[in-house]
Amino acid sequence: MKGIANWFWVIGGLLTAAIFLVAAFTFLGTVSDQTAKQRGITTYTNIGNWIKTACYNERGYTMTNKVTLSDSVVAIYSAEEKEKPPVKITQLILDKSMSNGTYFCMQFSPINEEEPRCVKIDCNINMTYFGSLPENLDVFSMVTRIFGGRPTFTYSLRFVKTTHDTVTIIATREEDI
Repeated sequence: MKGIANWFWVIGGLLTAAIFLVAAFTFLGTVSDQTAKQRGITTYTNIGNWIKTACYNERGYTMTNKVTLSDSVVAIYSAEEKEKPPVKITQLILDKSMSNGTYFCMQFSPINEEEPRCVKIDCNINMTYFGSLPENLDVFSMVTRIFGGRPTFTYSLRFVKTTHDTVTIIATREEDI
Protein backbone atom coordinates (compact mmCIF):
# COMPACT_ATOMS: atom_id res chain seq x y z
CA MET A 1 0.00 0.00 0.00
CA LYS A 2 2.86 2.40 0.68
CA GLY A 3 4.07 2.01 -2.92
CA ILE A 4 0.70 3.00 -4.35
CA ALA A 5 0.43 5.98 -1.98
CA ASN A 6 3.86 7.19 -3.11
CA TRP A 7 2.77 6.96 -6.75
CA PHE A 8 -0.29 9.07 -5.97
CA TRP A 9 2.03 11.74 -4.53
CA VAL A 10 4.31 11.59 -7.58
CA ILE A 11 1.40 11.82 -10.05
CA GLY A 12 -0.25 14.58 -7.98
CA GLY A 13 3.02 16.52 -7.89
CA LEU A 14 3.46 16.20 -11.66
CA LEU A 15 -0.12 17.35 -12.32
CA THR A 16 0.34 20.32 -9.99
CA ALA A 17 3.62 21.26 -11.71
CA ALA A 18 1.96 20.97 -15.13
CA ILE A 19 -0.91 23.23 -14.03
CA PHE A 20 1.53 25.86 -12.72
CA LEU A 21 3.59 25.63 -15.90
CA VAL A 22 0.54 26.21 -18.12
CA ALA A 23 -0.57 29.11 -15.92
CA ALA A 24 2.88 30.70 -16.10
CA PHE A 25 3.03 30.45 -19.91
CA THR A 26 -0.50 31.86 -20.19
CA PHE A 27 0.45 34.78 -17.95
CA LEU A 28 3.63 35.48 -19.93
CA GLY A 29 1.65 35.38 -23.19
CA THR A 30 -0.85 37.89 -21.82
CA VAL A 31 1.94 40.19 -20.64
CA SER A 32 3.59 39.94 -24.07
CA ASP A 33 0.31 40.81 -25.82
CA GLN A 34 -0.30 43.80 -23.54
CA THR A 35 3.27 45.05 -24.02
CA ALA A 36 2.92 44.80 -27.82
CA LYS A 37 -0.40 46.66 -27.68
CA GLN A 38 1.07 49.42 -25.51
CA ARG A 39 3.99 49.83 -27.91
CA GLY A 40 1.48 50.08 -30.77
CA ILE A 41 -0.42 52.83 -28.95
CA THR A 42 2.83 54.73 -28.29
CA THR A 43 3.84 54.43 -31.95
CA TYR A 44 0.39 55.61 -33.05
CA THR A 45 0.64 58.63 -30.73
CA ASN A 46 4.12 59.48 -32.02
CA ILE A 47 3.04 59.28 -35.67
CA GLY A 48 -0.01 61.45 -34.89
CA ASN A 49 2.27 64.06 -33.31
CA TRP A 50 4.61 63.96 -36.31
CA ILE A 51 1.62 64.47 -38.65
CA LYS A 52 0.51 67.48 -36.59
CA THR A 53 4.04 68.89 -36.67
CA ALA A 54 4.11 68.62 -40.47
CA CYS A 55 0.56 70.00 -40.71
CA TYR A 56 1.41 73.16 -38.76
CA ASN A 57 4.62 73.83 -40.71
CA GLU A 58 5.11 75.57 -44.03
CA ARG A 59 4.64 73.96 -47.43
CA GLY A 60 7.75 71.95 -48.35
CA TYR A 61 8.47 70.86 -44.77
CA THR A 62 9.89 67.32 -44.66
CA MET A 63 10.76 64.94 -41.87
CA THR A 64 11.74 61.26 -41.75
CA ASN A 65 11.25 58.86 -38.84
CA LYS A 66 11.37 55.10 -38.29
CA VAL A 67 8.74 53.06 -36.49
CA THR A 68 8.56 49.41 -35.52
CA LEU A 69 5.17 47.71 -35.31
CA SER A 70 4.34 44.40 -33.69
CA ASP A 71 2.07 41.84 -35.30
CA SER A 72 -0.81 43.15 -33.15
CA VAL A 73 -1.07 46.29 -35.35
CA VAL A 74 -3.03 45.30 -38.45
CA ALA A 75 -2.93 48.66 -40.25
CA ILE A 76 -2.21 52.36 -39.99
CA TYR A 77 -4.04 54.55 -42.50
CA SER A 78 -6.00 57.76 -43.10
CA ALA A 79 -9.73 57.92 -43.74
CA GLU A 80 -12.52 60.40 -44.44
CA GLU A 81 -14.24 59.42 -41.18
CA LYS A 82 -13.66 57.05 -38.28
CA GLU A 83 -13.90 53.72 -40.05
CA LYS A 84 -12.36 50.27 -40.12
CA PRO A 85 -9.72 49.64 -42.77
CA PRO A 86 -10.86 48.12 -46.06
CA VAL A 87 -11.44 44.35 -46.08
CA LYS A 88 -8.47 43.77 -48.42
CA ILE A 89 -6.07 45.73 -46.21
CA THR A 90 -3.24 43.21 -46.59
CA GLN A 91 -3.27 43.64 -50.36
CA LEU A 92 -3.35 47.44 -50.00
CA ILE A 93 -0.27 47.24 -47.74
CA LEU A 94 1.54 44.93 -50.19
CA ASP A 95 0.64 47.19 -53.14
CA LYS A 96 1.74 50.30 -51.20
CA SER A 97 -1.62 51.89 -51.95
CA MET A 98 -2.47 55.35 -50.63
CA SER A 99 -5.25 56.29 -48.23
CA ASN A 100 -6.70 59.77 -47.94
CA GLY A 101 -8.70 61.69 -45.35
CA THR A 102 -8.58 63.90 -42.30
CA TYR A 103 -8.70 61.04 -39.80
CA PHE A 104 -5.52 59.23 -38.78
CA CYS A 105 -6.40 55.64 -37.83
CA MET A 106 -4.84 52.47 -36.47
CA GLN A 107 -6.47 49.04 -36.35
CA PHE A 108 -5.27 46.42 -33.88
CA SER A 109 -5.91 42.73 -34.48
CA PRO A 110 -9.52 41.82 -33.57
CA ILE A 111 -8.20 39.89 -30.57
CA ASN A 112 -6.99 43.17 -29.04
CA GLU A 113 -9.63 45.68 -30.20
CA GLU A 114 -12.60 45.51 -32.55
CA GLU A 115 -12.86 49.21 -33.39
CA PRO A 116 -10.06 51.27 -34.91
CA ARG A 117 -8.47 54.15 -33.05
CA CYS A 118 -8.94 57.33 -35.09
CA VAL A 119 -8.14 60.96 -34.42
CA LYS A 120 -9.15 63.95 -36.54
CA ILE A 121 -6.22 65.98 -37.88
CA ASP A 122 -6.45 69.61 -39.06
CA CYS A 123 -4.85 68.70 -42.42
CA ASN A 124 -5.73 66.33 -45.20
CA ILE A 125 -3.54 63.21 -44.95
CA ASN A 126 -2.39 61.24 -47.99
CA MET A 127 -0.52 58.22 -46.73
CA THR A 128 0.66 54.76 -47.68
CA TYR A 129 -1.25 51.97 -45.96
CA PHE A 130 1.18 50.15 -43.68
CA GLY A 131 1.07 47.58 -40.90
CA SER A 132 1.83 43.96 -40.12
CA LEU A 133 1.60 41.18 -42.68
CA PRO A 134 0.29 37.65 -42.16
CA GLU A 135 2.97 35.03 -41.63
CA ASN A 136 2.04 33.17 -44.81
CA LEU A 137 2.93 36.30 -46.85
CA ASP A 138 6.10 37.29 -45.00
CA VAL A 139 9.07 34.94 -44.71
CA PHE A 140 10.72 37.00 -41.94
CA SER A 141 7.57 36.74 -39.80
CA MET A 142 7.34 33.02 -40.34
CA VAL A 143 10.98 32.43 -39.38
CA THR A 144 10.66 34.67 -36.31
CA ARG A 145 7.54 32.81 -35.16
CA ILE A 146 9.18 29.40 -35.73
CA PHE A 147 12.05 30.39 -33.43
CA GLY A 148 9.61 31.54 -30.75
CA GLY A 149 9.78 35.28 -31.35
CA ARG A 150 7.14 37.86 -32.09
CA PRO A 151 7.30 39.33 -35.62
CA THR A 152 7.96 43.05 -35.98
CA PHE A 153 7.71 45.31 -39.00
CA THR A 154 9.99 48.35 -39.31
CA TYR A 155 9.00 51.23 -41.58
CA SER A 156 10.71 54.43 -42.61
CA LEU A 157 8.15 57.24 -42.73
CA ARG A 158 8.71 60.35 -44.83
CA PHE A 159 6.40 63.25 -43.98
CA VAL A 160 6.03 66.04 -46.57
CA LYS A 161 3.81 69.10 -46.32
CA THR A 162 2.77 69.17 -50.00
CA THR A 163 0.15 71.96 -49.98
CA HIS A 164 -1.10 74.47 -47.43
CA ASP A 165 -3.51 71.84 -46.01
CA THR A 166 -2.09 68.44 -47.05
CA VAL A 167 0.54 66.18 -45.52
CA THR A 168 1.80 63.20 -47.53
CA ILE A 169 3.33 60.25 -45.71
CA ILE A 170 5.27 57.62 -47.62
CA ALA A 171 5.87 54.45 -45.60
CA THR A 172 8.65 52.16 -46.83
CA ARG A 173 9.28 48.83 -45.15
CA GLU A 174 12.90 48.27 -44.17
CA GLU A 175 13.08 45.02 -46.20
CA ASP A 176 12.07 47.05 -49.28
CA ILE A 177 14.84 49.66 -48.87
